[in-house]
Amino acid sequence: MLLLLTATLCAAPLQEDEGRGLLKVGDHRPRRPGLERALEIAQFGFPEEESLDSLLASMRDSNDTWEAALLGAGALVPATLPGAMDLAPEEKERAFSLVLDALMEGPRKIGSDFLFARAAPWMGAAEAEALVDRLLAGDFPGRRAALSLLEAGLAPEVNPAILRFVLESRGDTHERLRFIQKLVLWQGPGSLEILSDILEPHSPDLLARVFFQSWRPMANVRHLPKLWEIALGGNKWTAQTALQVLAPLETSDKARMELFDRILEMGERNRQTILDQMVLHVPDPLLEGRLFPLLDSADRDLRALSRLMLPRVAGPEKAFAEFKSRVGENLPLARQSGWMVALARLDWAPARETAAAWLASGGWATGSAAMAVSKSLAGSSAIDPWLGGFLQNPEVSAAITFPLAMARAPYSQEARSFLRQALEGAEGFRQEQAIRGLSNAGLEEDLEVLLLVAQGEEFDAVARVAAFEGLARHSATGPILVEILRQGLGDYQAMEGLVLQMMRHPDPDIRKAGVLAPEQPGLPVEESDALRFAILQEQARFPRESEMESLAQSLVSLLTFEADHAPSDFLPLPAPRALLMEEPLILPTALALSACLQASGSAPSPLLQSLAAEKVPLARLLVICPLLAESGSSLPVAQWVGEAAQREGLPPGNRVRALAAWAHAAGLQEDGRRHAKALAFLLAKPKELSAWKADLGYGLRRSGVRGWILPLDRLAERQLLVRAQSLSGQGRLEALRLLVGPPAASFQALVKGSELALACPGGEALAFSLGEIAAGMTPGDFRGWLAAGLAAAGADLPEDAAFHLSRVLWTAPEGSEAAGTAAFCLAALGLEPIEF
Repeated sequence: MLLLLTATLCAAPLQEDEGRGLLKVGDHRPRRPGLERALEIAQFGFPEEESLDSLLASMRDSNDTWEAALLGAGALVPATLPGAMDLAPEEKERAFSLVLDALMEGPRKIGSDFLFARAAPWMGAAEAEALVDRLLAGDFPGRRAALSLLEAGLAPEVNPAILRFVLESRGDTHERLRFIQKLVLWQGPGSLEILSDILEPHSPDLLARVFFQSWRPMANVRHLPKLWEIALGGNKWTAQTALQVLAPLETSDKARMELFDRILEMGERNRQTILDQMVLHVPDPLLEGRLFPLLDSADRDLRALSRLMLPRVAGPEKAFAEFKSRVGENLPLARQSGWMVALARLDWAPARETAAAWLASGGWATGSAAMAVSKSLAGSSAIDPWLGGFLQNPEVSAAITFPLAMARAPYSQEARSFLRQALEGAEGFRQEQAIRGLSNAGLEEDLEVLLLVAQGEEFDAVARVAAFEGLARHSATGPILVEILRQGLGDYQAMEGLVLQMMRHPDPDIRKAGVLAPEQPGLPVEESDALRFAILQEQARFPRESEMESLAQSLVSLLTFEADHAPSDFLPLPAPRALLMEEPLILPTALALSACLQASGSAPSPLLQSLAAEKVPLARLLVICPLLAESGSSLPVAQWVGEAAQREGLPPGNRVRALAAWAHAAGLQEDGRRHAKALAFLLAKPKELSAWKADLGYGLRRSGVRGWILPLDRLAERQLLVRAQSLSGQGRLEALRLLVGPPAASFQALVKGSELALACPGGEALAFSLGEIAAGMTPGDFRGWLAAGLAAAGADLPEDAAFHLSRVLWTAPEGSEAAGTAAFCLAALGLEPIEF
């Protein structure tokens, strides 16, 4: 009965009337592409000998705008895609219109991410204006998509429309602020005037804060009148934001005093922030004169502000005189505490001596102030004359005495005596503090105490580890460490601490004894494995060429040992984390060996060179190959993983992961031939890239790959760049021109393409085009600006060079190599960044 019902349900649709677009029995008309087919076309482009019209005509339901849009998206694939068709501009424009209309209809449906990725690079000025009209007219289903398209569009194309949207007060504040950085970076310093409406008192302060965050690096003295206008007329938060920008620019004494008065009216946090910006030089008599009276203010916060800032503007000597004059002999200790905290922080010996005398004479009883003074004095000899009696005072909290004694132990006999005495009755944490202080002092007189703790199982494990560290500071104690290990420690934490100290020892025999520690008889398997893991981590942190051969032997043994027990090449491989849990020592061994290879620069072990990689399970190869490739060694890593990737019978996911790992390793080893071959294998089966995107990411060692919407596009770009790098002259430039589009390639590909073009004679113009597109695509990333600026400078386009290089200074981290390069090029052009 069930089979009959199923057959009836499956057959019934085939007998429906033709008006519903369903086939009658015996009708052999071509089937419509269907949603699945349309999704494929959106990703991979039109099939051969198909056109937009032929695909639309094959649809069962001609009113299905979503499916039509997916089919249209196939016309918008980039020229870098394998087999991309050279369609007429009119056909592409019609396809873009179908895609855009579908996105605006919303809500989000299956394949909308493909439609968005295909549409965004085609956004022009007219489309941006139309979207802004719709956004301002009211809500509609595709509003989120419209905002994202405007955000993703090239700045020169969409910025005029975006500017209109941002300046329109009817717009939602959070929607408007999404575009401010894009406008500011393209308009430069002049955006202060262009966007002045969003800085008015009636405008939301959030817009002003986001604006100044992007615009602040561009500010200079010529903007002071406008900044003052905003500060005096804006709402409270906008005004304070403007004051933060103008504070370091203002040099007029009268204006600075006005600024100081306004600072005093603000909240405590903003006071400090803006006053920090005001300090132009030391000494600063103007600020001195205003801060000194605040030392006697009735407002506690103002007194604290003055105590904090005066040393910066007046210098420590003058600040000390002022602070001390306010600490009378009859002033209660609690009232003195605030001044003593300030004195202890001054970089002035008399100030610290005064604070030390106060601390030892009863100031220790003032709670948090005593802790602060003690902490400030820990690095100063000012406390040493008082230290003996102070540490022996039983009423002083251990929270003060122990840290202070630890810090002064290398310099003070009294501190070391205190720690030795305290050790007798101390427990746990205090034991560790006492031994840590004596250990850091590094004096032979304390070796007996350290040895006592190191050998005593009655002491806390962390204290014993501190004792091992102290013993290891003395070269003559190496044999003692080996003997302690031989006798056994009875605690894993202590044993691991001892072995790690042995691994850091300069004597190779001591280190060798440490490496052999996991093989001690009677050691539980779990502890032995954990100890091996810790040793390998230490070898990776402190690589030594002398240990490279033993690490190579260990790695080869791990790779070939019981290969049948490793995950099968012919079953889907689990995630790398799961693989590492199954065989936890392979990764740390490879890391340690890679570190040795990288640090030594010597030839790798012949044992590794002759590794029979065909006998190593794929899962194990995928763990070690990227690490060994990163070491810069001459090992044939790309060859190993390439041969493994071409093993017969691999499941699709394993194949994708192995091919991606092959491409990654070949790229690291700058093996262009194998890199190109791996990418060609990947691109030969494009559907597998989407189906096994996680494996693609695992192989490329980039977690972000799983977020790629169109992995085929990204790999095709990489293939083009690899091919271009292998070419020279016009051949390279012709290949790179495909990145220009339309639609243009991804940001990363454009930047790399610009660098390759600039390195090619006669490639300056193409390099500039690629860099300019990248800058317009992602204005907040300095790499696009730098690529365009350097290319413009090479093409003798000084204005374009200044335009782009200035923006490198405003977007790159301060002091970075990119910022230095941009500044150097601007100076070579004889230009100041603020001029443009």
